[in-house]
Amino acid sequence: MSNGVNGSFLQSKEWEEIQRVYGRRTWRIQDILLVEQDLPFGFHYLYAPRPDFGDKNNVVADVSRAISPDPDQFLKEAIYLGKKEGNIFLKIDQVSDISFSQKPYAYTAPLQPAKTVIVDLSRSKENLLSSLHPKTRYNIRLAERHGVVVEESSNLSEFLALLKATSVRDHFLPHSDRYYEALASVRSPKFFNAIFLARFEKTPLAGAMVNFFEDMRGVRTATYLHGASASTMRNVMAPHLLHWKIMRYAQEKGYQWYDFWGIDEKRRPGITRFKKGFGGFEKEFAPSVEFPCRKGVYSLYNFMRTMR
Repeated sequence: MSNGVNGSFLQSKEWEEIQRVYGRRTWRIQDILLVEQDLPFGFHYLYAPRPDFGDKNNVVADVSRAISPDPDQFLKEAIYLGKKEGNIFLKIDQVSDISFSQKPYAYTAPLQPAKTVIVDLSRSKENLLSSLHPKTRYNIRLAERHGVVVEESSNLSEFLALLKATSVRDHFLPHSDRYYEALASVRSPKFFNAIFLARFEKTPLAGAMVNFFEDMRGVRTATYLHGASASTMRNVMAPHLLHWKIMRYAQEKGYQWYDFWGIDEKRRPGITRFKKGFGGFEKEFAPSVEFPCRKGVYSLYNFMRTMR
């Protein structure tokens, strides 16, 4: 299976297959992936996740093209498709600001993280370790002294049990089991989602689902998609060793980047501090843009959205 021309795994053929396995309809315009997303009351919208229009500032997801997609032609065809298929609007999660001739109706929060931390893995193990915050290095060694063991696992149910416990503690709603099953089911030589578990005395204390993707330019990125941790035995610092071992795993397999996939100083200060402890640079994405496909229904939807 070939990968999409876009540098983000979100535009790959494998990600498109995951969406279809999960039951979502997909299309491509100028090879840019569009996914139909559900809204309340049986409505839907078209979603383009991080499309590449020849962005020169995308450090990780930069792909050479013979011909870059034309933003205005893409927009025209996508709005027409949305209207034909009954979608209310088109939402585009931008990497950086796309130059559309038509002004977006709205700038909104993206579905994907607006800001992230990315670690450069193309260094020696010693250089990588020295770039970590001293407290992070200390916690990694503490976990090792406690005997925490990190392993790649095929036990999805064990990871999901840990994830559900985390969601109750941290008050968030996880995806359905079927969604994680879809993530685990699709793989190719250049795309797969792996589960890693950190155990203490055989008990799983922390887990992560990580995407491994190589784009058409050969840039290889590991992305931390979903994580979980137990509420017990937190003093053994299992999550710190978990991510260090994942970074080393990726590094040994020739991946250049480890993307922590989202930080938010205001909403998630603790998690943000944890991720920034592993060094790396911060990357902020442009706002998401929306264009109506069915103007009357979209106006009603926007009115209801402001009334929340």
